Amino acid sequence: MSTEEEINKIKAFNEWMKESHVNAYKHESIDIKYISKESGLGGLLTDNLIASDDNEITLLSIPLSICLNFRNMSDTFKEFVKYLEELDKNFTIEEKNVKEDELNSIQWKGTNMFENRLIIFYLFLIYETFINKENSKYFPYLNLLPKIFNTSIYFNEKELLELKGTNLLKSTISIKEKLNKIYTQKVYNLLQNIPFFTDIKEIFTFERFCWAFSCVWSRVFPITYAINNQTSNITTEIVPTLLPVVDILNHKFNSKITYKTENETFYLNCRENLQKGQEVCNNYGAKSNDSFLLSYGFVMRENPEDSLYVQIGMMGNAEGSFTNNDSSSSLVKSLVEMKKSYLRENQLVLGHYLKKNKIPEEFFQTLRICVMEEDEFYFVKNKTMEEHLELRKLQKEYNSSYFFSIKNEYNMLMNLKLLFNQKKLQLVPTTIEEDENLLNNNDLDYNMRNILIYRIGQKKIIEFVLNEINLRLSKLLGENQSYIYLEDNNIITDNNLDILKNYTFIENNCNKFNIVLKDNYFKLHTSNTINENELLFTINLNNLINFNNISKTVFYSFIEKAKELEQNRMSVNDEDELILDDAMTIMLFIIVECFSQKYRTGQFEMFFKDLKSISFSPLIMISNKILENELDGFSLLDEVIGTKSSLRHCFKQVLYLLKQIGFTDEEGIFTMENYLFAYVVFDLFNIGNDTLLPIPAIPQYLQFKFEFTEENVHVKSICEIPSKVELTFSLLSFIKSIDDLMIRYGPQFIDKSIILTQCKFPIEVDIESIQSLITKEKLQLLNQFKNNNFCHYLKFGQDIYKLKEMFGILYLEDIQVLQYIQYPDLKLQLDKQTVKLVKHTVQNLLSGILHGFETTIEEDTKIIQSSTNKALEMIIYYRLIMKQLLEYALRE
Repeated sequence: MSTEEEINKIKAFNEWMKESHVNAYKHESIDIKYISKESGLGGLLTDNLIASDDNEITLLSIPLSICLNFRNMSDTFKEFVKYLEELDKNFTIEEKNVKEDELNSIQWKGTNMFENRLIIFYLFLIYETFINKENSKYFPYLNLLPKIFNTSIYFNEKELLELKGTNLLKSTISIKEKLNKIYTQKVYNLLQNIPFFTDIKEIFTFERFCWAFSCVWSRVFPITYAINNQTSNITTEIVPTLLPVVDILNHKFNSKITYKTENETFYLNCRENLQKGQEVCNNYGAKSNDSFLLSYGFVMRENPEDSLYVQIGMMGNAEGSFTNNDSSSSLVKSLVEMKKSYLRENQLVLGHYLKKNKIPEEFFQTLRICVMEEDEFYFVKNKTMEEHLELRKLQKEYNSSYFFSIKNEYNMLMNLKLLFNQKKLQLVPTTIEEDENLLNNNDLDYNMRNILIYRIGQKKIIEFVLNEINLRLSKLLGENQSYIYLEDNNIITDNNLDILKNYTFIENNCNKFNIVLKDNYFKLHTSNTINENELLFTINLNNLINFNNISKTVFYSFIEKAKELEQNRMSVNDEDELILDDAMTIMLFIIVECFSQKYRTGQFEMFFKDLKSISFSPLIMISNKILENELDGFSLLDEVIGTKSSLRHCFKQVLYLLKQIGFTDEEGIFTMENYLFAYVVFDLFNIGNDTLLPIPAIPQYLQFKFEFTEENVHVKSICEIPSKVELTFSLLSFIKSIDDLMIRYGPQFIDKSIILTQCKFPIEVDIESIQSLITKEKLQLLNQFKNNNFCHYLKFGQDIYKLKEMFGILYLEDIQVLQYIQYPDLKLQLDKQTVKLVKHTVQNLLSGILHGFETTIEEDTKIIQSSTNKALEMIIYYRLIMKQLLEYALRE
């Protein structure tokens, strides 16, 4: 029911519309009413309306001359804009940049809602409403504006807590902070220093400033005005405008409404039949619930346009170039910059709006580029995304489970899964069902109801994305895993050989697989088909190797003292890198459990006994002397030596801390050899959250996932696994780099048949040797041709065009370089002499590398045939493949 005061306000407004200086129009069938406390004003139909796409009916109209915006406000207030502009000039460059970054994020139709003209316009609204009052020509309209709003910037602290982890909370806090900064830094200054405000400044409170902003923010229309701009070609601007009469209508999804401006009048037209008694509605556009709640103060249940905005991060070398030459490094793009450039050129953006039941493929394509490693991006960037798609269509058979590579797809999906699991954890920890039950409570207030509807929508989108990720992971891993079929190899599962039976703490065992020791490692054999998402077994958290369980042991008392000492030193020296973190603590625990008689707990005795029965042989556990003899000239040698050096440095610091707190290694267990063993075990059996699953083999199979609950970890299959097969580690060879597998894992986990497709040989061109060829212009041209670093990669099946192109550009005459820069669409064309010179240079470069090795391809082949050492054999096989890559490139 409308109160008498409300009825009188509407009556005055209706009379005001008819006044000659207003001359507004309202269809005779529309009756302005208060719809409800939450909806405020609206229009109800007193008769049927007949309209269509071909026969539009004007519902409301208003001359632009009576509209409210910064162009129509009084000259007095227009002068105040100049004061704020002068105030801006007093800011330092740094302050200006900060303010632009802070304020430009609040955009509407490309307009900064905190630009100086709008700030003054908000003050103008306050003046007209609360000071000029009845003397204002706008007062009947202003008097109808709501005095309070249900938008999220008006939520109390308790209500804001219910928005935890949402984009809406971030936006709400951001706007509130910006309103406060604008008021304290600009408005307050103006009120104190402009004589006009001397006697009335107490009227312009922060609360009223927020009110004025909300009036515009919730009711604004985009009106285009012509401008006279002599400094640019821009002839029009969009001005945020309040349209009396027109803005009384509430929102309805899919309401057929048309806006048009004609003869300096704004019209709101209807294109559909409407029934008597129906509320006639505007259409605010296809918006998500966070936009509705932030701008208008309502949400739509089951909003088909509800979305979750996701900003994708970029992975890559942010430090920049591959060259150490100071004169050129600033011109050589970093991997991150190159990726961003590639995304821009292919119209791919980092920010995406995801809807329930709809994830745009462009989202996945963007993320594939973002997570792509340098060596793969080297080949991908040579073609546009459209060319990659066309090439894919031309292939008679292609694997639909991935786009660029198995590794890239897996990394993309796992990064995405991590991102959305984090988003899920950041929200209020209630389930969708719990929120829906809360929503059915009739005692809920309006704001809380809106919050729950919004929050449920966000959680449903997150659940949908996670389900889509799991479907794609299942397809990827299921279609690209290789198996050894047990029947074909006369291998049978034997329960007496099953290692798993000794792990009595396992619960809910599906009894469809065994773990056996074979070829110096543990292998999983299936006896029945394991279905997608099937529970293999459950383990209580108390039976996992993690920090919580370690902290209960006797040896941890020493670690605790050492941690306290380290933290004290960090606070004094202002350092932020903790050596004795949870991961290091677990590695020390592994050393104690495997090699100590004095401090071992024996809790995981079976697990560590099984591990010590096999021989780990990743490169970090092989002596530097052997590595230098066998890998001299390969980048892998530098990588493994660097890794070992870093690990040795960390371990020495740990030993020093233990010594400082009085611990004596009487048993001699804290050796570098034992630490490397612990490091490898930690890497192999870590299932996330710095938690080790103390069961052989399982963590190394990528087909399994580990779901943590408050009390347990549930081990489930990601994809279907056939009956009577032995699982191989082929997926590891696809997803991990060969270098990483050799350094941290060892030959047990490398599938030789996959190395040929995965190996890449890095060719790092020595800058000093070609310094005389390098000019600023040539570097610019290299960037122009996306050939903007001096590291190239060889790969079977790929040509060495980019390497030849680089030398081709470096051998160009200066005048030719300038011509290509001036005409960037020109394709690189080299004369015969330059082509011959490039060919000769590349041949010398590659053959020089190949002939620099101590052994030939034939000699390496013979060594492999006679080798009995698996680790050494894998090293020789690796260098053999790399040499064959060089030979392949030379033939090209």
